[in-house]
Amino acid sequence: MSDRRPLRVAIIGAGVAGLAAATVLRKEHDVAIYEKNSEDTIASEPSNAIGLGPNGSRMAQLLGLRDSDVQACTITGFKTWTKDMGLLYDQNMDYQRFTGSNSWTVYRRDLRDALLSTAIRPGAGRPAAIVYGKEVAHVDADDGFIAFKDGTSIRADLIVGADGVHSKVRPAVEDTTRAALVPANLSFYRFSLPYTHIKALFTGKALPMPLQFRSGPFLSVMVANDGSNRNMVIYPCRSGKIVNFGFAVPDTVLKQPSSQSWHLHGSVSELISHFLDFPPWTHTLIHSLSQTDVRLYQVRDFDPLDNYVRGRTVLIGDAAHPMTPHMGQGTNQALEDAEGLSILLHPKVDADNITDHLYKWEAVRKPRATEIQLSSRVAAAKVEPAVFMERLRFIWDYHGIDDALEKMIGHLASTYLDR
Repeated sequence: MSDRRPLRVAIIGAGVAGLAAATVLRKEHDVAIYEKNSEDTIASEPSNAIGLGPNGSRMAQLLGLRDSDVQACTITGFKTWTKDMGLLYDQNMDYQRFTGSNSWTVYRRDLRDALLSTAIRPGAGRPAAIVYGKEVAHVDADDGFIAFKDGTSIRADLIVGADGVHSKVRPAVEDTTRAALVPANLSFYRFSLPYTHIKALFTGKALPMPLQFRSGPFLSVMVANDGSNRNMVIYPCRSGKIVNFGFAVPDTVLKQPSSQSWHLHGSVSELISHFLDFPPWTHTLIHSLSQTDVRLYQVRDFDPLDNYVRGRTVLIGDAAHPMTPHMGQGTNQALEDAEGLSILLHPKVDADNITDHLYKWEAVRKPRATEIQLSSRVAAAKVEPAVFMERLRFIWDYHGIDDALEKMIGHLASTYLDR
């Protein structure tokens, strides 16, 4: 560690983005994380599976996580099926050879737990402190002042707003009228099942092809292919012990109101009514669920923000750029944001020049996250496979803030010399 005074860092939100930021910043600074929920509430929250593409798994490794730390499944490719079990697309992918990193699927809780451990355990720098039950009432982005609803307040050299799509920090950085959530006219039913439970349901029968992972974990998509915009996504996580299912339906056919909350219970009977024309084995899976096993949420995002930074304050993750799930990049971009804060570990960064360095971070992160945010919207439409793959190549080819800054400087120098 250097001789300069460590920055006093206040991170708002103890989700993946906030804990990843703490993991980075604790190496040189005094970090405190403020979470509005209680520790028990967070521990009891339902979890879901997420995908970390090669860029996301690369960021996780830069943060010090191995695949075993998050019980990741290493994805070997993806398949697309019709509802009649016709195979439309079958692509084996050696992500390591193609991109230099693997593609992982993980259980969100496992990723969060691993980041929490990395943020607060003894190691490089100072372990981050975490304070539960602290809900933000007001933030002064320029002054580094935070008032909490319990009447207490603090001042920090750096405020990191990692408090999600309903961020209380965002209004201090950006005009809130630009952050009005926009429905994507699509909702997702989501649930996860133990693989042992799935195999027991099909005792004496062959497992359906999308559920056979003997040759390696893969992602399957089953499409209605009838213009109804219904589909099902399947992939394993937690070292193959759990299988994640997502069923997409347009909002216009829903009887039950959906919400952007992850905690709304979805109706099992309504779910199956939307997929009666899908294979019988999908009905077997759904019929095995209890009413509390299914979550329903409406897909929403908002238009790209003009600013992620103001004064001593920076927005990361969903607080800065919520995106639809069609490119699978929400968590990946949060990890990229957090890794990018490593530029604040430089010995010359101090409380007086923090804003200058945050603008350097923003110069890399905002254009990239904005492009991916908009690409995720476009991917909701039917994009040609070649175009979709080209976008994925751009997304996957990210190697951290230092590499991005070097490329940016090289591009600017080349542009200047070409004049």
